Amino acid sequence: MSTTALSLAPSNMNARSGRAAGGAFWVAVGMAMIGAVLMVAGPAAGLLVYDREAILAGDWWRLLTGHFVHFSWSHYLLDALVLMAAGMMIQRRRLRGFVAVNAAAAVVIGGLVFLAAPSVRFYAGFSGLAYAALSYLAMDLISTGGRGGRLGVICLLALATKLAWETATGMPLLAGEPAMGWIVLPAAHLGGVAVGMIAGAYWLAVRASERRSDTRFVDRLN
Repeated sequence: MSTTALSLAPSNMNARSGRAAGGAFWVAVGMAMIGAVLMVAGPAAGLLVYDREAILAGDWWRLLTGHFVHFSWSHYLLDALVLMAAGMMIQRRRLRGFVAVNAAAAVVIGGLVFLAAPSVRFYAGFSGLAYAALSYLAMDLISTGGRGGRLGVICLLALATKLAWETATGMPLLAGEPAMGWIVLPAAHLGGVAVGMIAGAYWLAVRASERRSDTRFVDRLN
């Protein structure tokens, strides 16, 4: 009887994780598709881009929708590819919360840009959300220890290095010279990293609580 309990409890827990995380990649693909539609929408996308003056006039939704707008195809493609890659890895690891992390990051980044960067009129792009997803994934890798843990630490160090470069130079490290005079906004990326790490720590605590609950269940059966 105790052997059956030991085999069932982890299986049920994994199934819950799998259902919750099973669509992470496809959520990222859906987000990328919305971004692509807005790229070809032309001037219509201007109704959704983060525009501080419009937000002050009452267009509050731009705090959220601005993440889906991009200033060029190269800007869009780099952001979308990173976001989809993060979604794919999160799905493979059966890690929950991808939608919640993106939603929280969108709110936090929009608010942070509005409050901490009053001189910035326009902001756009998935990059802050991608930072959130990557740091969220890194936290899960760190929790596994061993090679996965080392990879997670390397990922966080790489994000920190990129943030330091962008803060010091005002230039993107990987995207090359900004088009049309647009510059990188490190505050948005920092907000994404903070959300990802906090969310990762939260889900680690939830999973630890589930494991303790499963252990208690097995003990009662014994």
